[in-house]
Amino acid sequence: MKKATFLLAVVLVFAAALNASTVTYTDRVSFYAANPSVTIEGWDTLANGTLITTLNGITYSTNDGTALVTNAFLALSPPNTLGENVNGFFLPTDTMTFVFPSPITVFGISFNTFDTSTTGGYTATDNLGDVIKSFYDPFPGQGTGQFVGFSSTVGFTTVTLAAPGGFSYTLDDLAYGGSTTIPEPGSLILLGSGVLGFAGFLRRKLSL
Repeated sequence: MKKATFLLAVVLVFAAALNASTVTYTDRVSFYAANPSVTIEGWDTLANGTLITTLNGITYSTNDGTALVTNAFLALSPPNTLGENVNGFFLPTDTMTFVFPSPITVFGISFNTFDTSTTGGYTATDNLGDVIKSFYDPFPGQGTGQFVGFSSTVGFTTVTLAAPGGFSYTLDDLAYGGSTTIPEPGSLILLGSGVLGFAGFLRRKLSL
């Protein structure tokens, strides 16, 4: 019983040490100030009506059709936004998933929407299980717009957008990158060695 408890304690300590930590940004200004080297995609160089399944190595996946480049709606950076090919915009029941070819640690995107709630009209969920809520951040000169942005200490490869607030939307200015520091493999080895050394010390103490 003592041995099982001891091993469980070691696993919990090690898992806690490697657990991801996220920073959420409430507006675009603070997001870009903290992450100036992100890559920005506004789909503005693509023709209206372009369907996207993969772009710059990133897979675009919707639950209802294919991602569509459109100039029919208000854009943060004109002329284009991203919708889906059935309606031209995303319904509240639609989701949009971005799958990145390699782990990133920073993600941000804006929603063209009539939702003026202060938080949580939209969510971004990564493959680590982090669920980040959007914040009311109107487009310049407009009274509407939402933004979701976050960084993580652990790399992630997918982000799924949803609309729990119940409003339709289009997307603009996808931002992504890796400006947050990720632990180097050597650091993880040192961390593991430290935890194992501590475990050995505890084991000797328990056997006395």
